Amino acid sequence: MRRIRREIAELEAIRPAWLELWARDPLSTVFNHPDWHLSFLRALSPESLLAITSEGETGLECIWLLQGGTQRAGGGERTLHFLGDPFADYARPSLAPGSDVDAAVRTLLAALRDEAVPMAILNEFRSDDPLPERIAALAPECGYRAIVEQGTACPRISRTKDPAIFTRKFRRSANQLRVLKELGQLGDQRFARMTSREEILACLPEFFVLHTARWAGIGETIFVSPAMRAFYTEIVTTMPLEMIFFTSLRVGERIVAMDLDFAHAGCLYWYKAAFDITMPKVSPGLALLCHLGRAIDDAGFHTLDFTRGEEAWKLRFANEVVHNRRAIIYRHQRSRVKLSLATWARQGIVRDLARRQRLKYALVTGRTALRKYGPLGLLGHQVRRTIRRQLKTTTMLLFRSGEPDPASAPLGDDLVVRAGSMADVFAAAELVDHVDMGRYVRSLLARFRWGDELYLAYLEGELVHAAWVAYRQRIFIREVKQEVWVGENTAYIYDCYTSPLARGHGIYTRVLRWITAHAVATKGCAGVAVACASDNPESRRGIEKAGFVFSKKVHQPRGGKR
Repeated sequence: MRRIRREIAELEAIRPAWLELWARDPLSTVFNHPDWHLSFLRALSPESLLAITSEGETGLECIWLLQGGTQRAGGGERTLHFLGDPFADYARPSLAPGSDVDAAVRTLLAALRDEAVPMAILNEFRSDDPLPERIAALAPECGYRAIVEQGTACPRISRTKDPAIFTRKFRRSANQLRVLKELGQLGDQRFARMTSREEILACLPEFFVLHTARWAGIGETIFVSPAMRAFYTEIVTTMPLEMIFFTSLRVGERIVAMDLDFAHAGCLYWYKAAFDITMPKVSPGLALLCHLGRAIDDAGFHTLDFTRGEEAWKLRFANEVVHNRRAIIYRHQRSRVKLSLATWARQGIVRDLARRQRLKYALVTGRTALRKYGPLGLLGHQVRRTIRRQLKTTTMLLFRSGEPDPASAPLGDDLVVRAGSMADVFAAAELVDHVDMGRYVRSLLARFRWGDELYLAYLEGELVHAAWVAYRQRIFIREVKQEVWVGENTAYIYDCYTSPLARGHGIYTRVLRWITAHAVATKGCAGVAVACASDNPESRRGIEKAGFVFSKKVHQPRGGKR
């Protein structure tokens, strides 16, 4: 009996039977586990959920999970694809072992026909999955056409062809030994797998920051989105713990690389890896892979699946490359023509620009520049910066801590200031609302690596202010493009930002006083310095109210040269 389910609650109700069906399916993977799909639904709430189930005398026999909407690949028509696409590296329905594959395919095609779906693009079938061919053969029975195409490559390391492959790749490779030796010169290396959910959840915020900084400007920074962070947090919270393979590599007390993988049926699926971009010369990501390879060799895994992507480093390690496949189901030839044209249009320079996010960045930056600088913003960043430098040089006013103004308000019961950690990076970035969140998160990570501290202020429980404090004798002030001597044993407060909705309550002044007292009491600082632009009277007024006195002017050299 075929049944259509459209609500998350309906799927949660059949989870026990669904989980049993998944466990019995010999071709099941991590990416069609019930908890994976339920986590995706709870966190991202995709539109037009279509769960097609087939139930027999023995219970649940088949379940297809699709999501819909308008997709560019379909030329603007409503197009269905697998639930979780494109975040699942492998996709397929859950089928009972020994069940009729043709019956499962007919269940799908009949549901598409009844729902009047013009096109369905089912990506990421495994190479050994028989479903794509059966879909192509049976589609005409329901008035559809279907074609099967080769999809993305999936490199892997398999013991099937070479039982000693892991030993050769990760224990005897001269390059691997060199990487581990260079990294070991910075401190003791500690590779560990997190064995409890509490440990994994505690490490996730730093993992999100490292991953975002790694891909900022060169790829898809998915963890900038709060919904995506919620999705992966939900995965770690709900999926079976034995399937989650979360590892970290520390050098001393510093985490330099982290990896979120999944284990199932003797195969480890490499999924999301992140490493510290501030130390690329010692290859922390490669060192993590070496430790991981040794760990899974000791654990007896027969395959390390690098999942989708033909990156050079994957091909260097892999001894086998298989290709996923996709089935395209369409009713009319015009849908197929639209798909072909859309695919062709995305190739070349347009696809490259979209991949690197340059087009989006240029549009957002141009719109922001036009709003901020008026017609001058249309001239472009380099031209605008050159003109502004010739017309006016930037001047920063440096202040040092003195006696606070008795009339200025104390911190008060409504304002709470606390030290931030790596887990607060995204909160600080969202407060500032930078035009390029990925690059901004990368810069915040670098500040933590320099030893700078983040402080956050909450007004009645809501984040309203962020400030950074550096403990160095010489400070680079980016507004004037030069280093400035602030003195020994002196804390420097910089990059302060107050939410526009909370301005006018003296928050800046109160935070400056609190940080000053905190630096003197806990860090043993002899003084505190802060700077502001000469054309920012509001900031200068708040600094002087906090007890700071003017020290000197710092000018940007003419032409912007240091």
